[in-house]
Amino acid sequence: MQRTQLGIGKIVFASLLCMSLGTLAIGFTAIFGVQSYGQEFDRLVEVDLPQADASIRLNGAISGLTSQVGALALVHSNSALGTVRIQIDDQLEAIGRLRDQVQDVGLLSADFAKIDDRLTQLTSNLRSLMDLITQRIDSETEYQKLVLQARQAEVAADLQRPFLLLLNDLEDARNPIIVTRIERAFEAMYETGFTSATRAMIPILLSKRRDLASVERLIQGGLNHHAQLASLLTDSTQLMSSILNKSTTERSALIQKKMRLNAYLILVCFMVFASIAVAIFFYLDKNVVGRIQQLTRQINAYIGKSGAAQNDAQWNEITTIEVSFDTLRDTIDEREERLVALNVTATEARSEAEQANRSKSKLLAAASHDLRQPIHAMGLLLGGIDRTKVDAETAGTIENLAALTRETGQMFNSILDLSKLETGTFTAIKVTVDVGELFDRLRSEFPTRAAAENVDLSITNQISNEMVLGDSEAIYRILSNLIINAIEYGDKGIVAVECFLKNGTAVFKVSDDGPGLATTSNRASNADIPHYGLGLSICFALANAMGSKLNYHSPEKGGTIFNFSVPLAEQTALSSSPSIEPPRHSLSGLNIILLEDNATVTSITQSQLEALGGNVTAAKSIKEVKRVIADHETPFLFITDFDLGRGNTTSDFVTELLSKNQQMQGVIVATASPARLPNDWKVDPRIHVMEKPFMINRLASLVRFLCRNR
Repeated sequence: MQRTQLGIGKIVFASLLCMSLGTLAIGFTAIFGVQSYGQEFDRLVEVDLPQADASIRLNGAISGLTSQVGALALVHSNSALGTVRIQIDDQLEAIGRLRDQVQDVGLLSADFAKIDDRLTQLTSNLRSLMDLITQRIDSETEYQKLVLQARQAEVAADLQRPFLLLLNDLEDARNPIIVTRIERAFEAMYETGFTSATRAMIPILLSKRRDLASVERLIQGGLNHHAQLASLLTDSTQLMSSILNKSTTERSALIQKKMRLNAYLILVCFMVFASIAVAIFFYLDKNVVGRIQQLTRQINAYIGKSGAAQNDAQWNEITTIEVSFDTLRDTIDEREERLVALNVTATEARSEAEQANRSKSKLLAAASHDLRQPIHAMGLLLGGIDRTKVDAETAGTIENLAALTRETGQMFNSILDLSKLETGTFTAIKVTVDVGELFDRLRSEFPTRAAAENVDLSITNQISNEMVLGDSEAIYRILSNLIINAIEYGDKGIVAVECFLKNGTAVFKVSDDGPGLATTSNRASNADIPHYGLGLSICFALANAMGSKLNYHSPEKGGTIFNFSVPLAEQTALSSSPSIEPPRHSLSGLNIILLEDNATVTSITQSQLEALGGNVTAAKSIKEVKRVIADHETPFLFITDFDLGRGNTTSDFVTELLSKNQQMQGVIVATASPARLPNDWKVDPRIHVMEKPFMINRLASLVRFLCRNR
């Protein structure tokens, strides 16, 4: 037979009632413990009274010391001074002992510091007084000797009486004014009745009298200061004694008062707890128990009628909700199994979507490569046309076609880059990058374009002796996209490209004085600029891929400023990179081997490089290149396309050439997909990558740069 369970409200009420009864017992215990508090009070009084006694004795010692000081002021002999000094030293020693006892009384640090400071001053003043008394005794002895000599001095008979009277007046003089008046009287007698010895002795006598008067004044000042300090100390010690006595009495009354109050509070707490217990009972019954019952009904409704637990009349609310939760847990487990099955299905669907995305990326890369070839050929063809041999209108048309070709190539690059960044197939590498070479590349690329747009382009590298750690192609792509945007939208003003050190990092900055970008805030992010073209979106994504952040700022005076930072690489000082565009050396006599699978691109590139003076040998396959290289006995430059069609690349062949051939001056790799190049090529200074499409002048500039020292 099941036993009927108590409700939650009844259990809480019983608990609170027990607490109240316990509080009542504690209250009665506290009332009967008053006697123990009385004993504690007596103990405190027995400790406090000796402290008060010490204060009283200190007061008496200070009064006794004052009387000794009075006796000290009357001393006029060394023997009497020695006796009084011994008595004063004994009194000071007693005061020192009492001061240590007073320190333990429990005064505030400020109050004891005041008493201690006054005692120190009193002691110091007494020492000074004793020194002054000693000085006075010595001065009086010397003065008396001089007076005796003066009385025995030879003086005219008619001046004998006035002279002795002046000596008597001088002995009684205590004021410097009186001494001065007596000195004038002596001076009046000099000419008539004083010998030279007497006249020499009188100033010495007057000086000693003045010194003695000065010492008397100092002694009187010390006595006054002692009286003031003694009065202050007497007041302080008397106040301290009264405070201790009063504090003891008040403490007794306060302890008894608090004990009574504590007992009354305990009784009141019992009544309050009892009332609270009743209030909590009704509150729990309405708000807690009722809500638990409502929650149980909601759980049963969620489970359904078929799975809901049957309520037993003997169950309390906790048992009922426990049963409902058990049923709910079983239901959740069942539905979780369904979710796992759905998750597997979703994972498979996601895998299929990723596969489709990869297929799309491969298709996009292949389409981009195939579409870039004719654009690349068109750019080479337009770049090779001599504008000076056609009329102005035709030259303008050619320039427009060249600009459209560049824009189309850049659009393909941006679309492919954005696709790689969105799909996560682009991975930035961290290698040492020579900022000087990077800026040389910019100087060879953009001044002509800036001049065509009437833009003043400034490219300044302030850290020519430093290397940075980052992805060279990513940094170049960010800077080139920012420069292109600045040239196009900078309102034909000034575009400045800079690199400088700040806080131990290299900061790349591109600024212009155009109208700027319109954003809701002056700090842009990748999400703020979707309508400003692919270039800026790629710049932000490339900076994030390198672990940096591209910041945008729009000054109030107008213009735009973009900057991002990369860490410095640990390296020794490098030779300074050239701060101007490399000299345009002739290609005359330069041997070039060209490998390209597209016949049109091969023909255009060969003819234009030969027109610049180079000796170009063209080949369509790796086998043909090997045969050409075998016949070469002079240094040469190798220009090759990375993708030779049908899945064939020049990756292994270029690596083999770099390791075995000593005549090769460098390698220029042209490709429509730089991401497919081996990672070690990006850090090899002998390999230079050019992304299709590009103009023939870019290729010629790079060739001149590589062969500048031949």
